[in-house]
Amino acid sequence: MSFKRIAIILIALLLLGVAIGYFLYQNPTELVSSGKPDFNFTTAELEKKGTTEADTQFNLQLVDKRVQIKGVLGSKTIQDASNSIFFKTDNENIVISAAFDKSLSESVAALTIGSEIEVLCVCNGIAKPEDPDDLLSETTITFNRCDLVSQK
Repeated sequence: MSFKRIAIILIALLLLGVAIGYFLYQNPTELVSSGKPDFNFTTAELEKKGTTEADTQFNLQLVDKRVQIKGVLGSKTIQDASNSIFFKTDNENIVISAAFDKSLSESVAALTIGSEIEVLCVCNGIAKPEDPDDLLSETTITFNRCDLVSQK
């Protein structure tokens, strides 16, 4: 192959890479979940699922899926970059958290602790402790890109 042909192929690949990079840069990231949920759960159902299923099975089924969650707001954290809520659970060793984009700060700030809420989120997965007998470790189920569906 001649040097000229190799140079043309490299320039074409470089231009293709630049075009793909520009497209990905201009394509907006979905900050909030929308559409129809893939799964609907109450916090009690998530707690049961989190304690009875293996973490790999849970993650295979739910990670990157849209999940609508109904439960009681236990606490919330408002920060500059993002906001999080924590659902009240019957088991103190299980934490169910949902993260919201900063564009929803006012909506999250307006939520009342103890109220029943519904959120639509994307599941990040479950993290179980390595030693299930460790009393100080928690099972955490996390969600992100959440949107508030309702508050009662």
